[in-house]
Amino acid sequence: MNKQPLDEYCKNILSVMLIVREEIRFNDLYRMLNKHGFEVSKPTLSEHLKHLTKKKIILRRKTGIQSISYKPNFEKFRNLGETSAGLNELLKLHLDAMEKYKVLPIKEQVEYVHSFMVLQELFLLKTEMLYTFEPEKRLDHFLNYLFTIQYFEVFKDWLLNNCQKNPEKYKGEATKAIDDLAIRYINAPNLKAILGE
Repeated sequence: MNKQPLDEYCKNILSVMLIVREEIRFNDLYRMLNKHGFEVSKPTLSEHLKHLTKKKIILRRKTGIQSISYKPNFEKFRNLGETSAGLNELLKLHLDAMEKYKVLPIKEQVEYVHSFMVLQELFLLKTEMLYTFEPEKRLDHFLNYLFTIQYFEVFKDWLLNNCQKNPEKYKGEATKAIDDLAIRYINAPNLKAILGE
């Protein structure tokens, strides 16, 4: 698949808008982005909303003299269907649990992120298959691919942000937890059977 990801600001904006799934005013979107750790200034937000609007990925509507609302253009994403709704509920639930996540032991944070990375890869594999099987819907599948990434990247970002804020605390524990998970996969009986060991 020819993947041309949007820049980080656009991806973050789309992630939050897909969580909301309804029309949202500029100032509410600005507050929500910053609340969830996607730091952005109002001028930068405005610039990226113009870019997304121009590409017709987001729809813009004037709701008052100085009030503008935005929402995802779901006509562009007809193929998201039930999978999108399920992912939306999952992400909404875990965004609400962000504070709880931050105080989990480091090993549990790593395992939490790992679970979502596995889910992400499964959804992406399915999307890439559909991209191959249904060439007439390639735009839909490509957009689905981008948005699937955005649903899950937020969890990895939380872990990496915690690592940046407290590198001494995270360096040993987080990397060891990742090594332990990798060894668990390497030693899994089904993988050894496939490899003929």
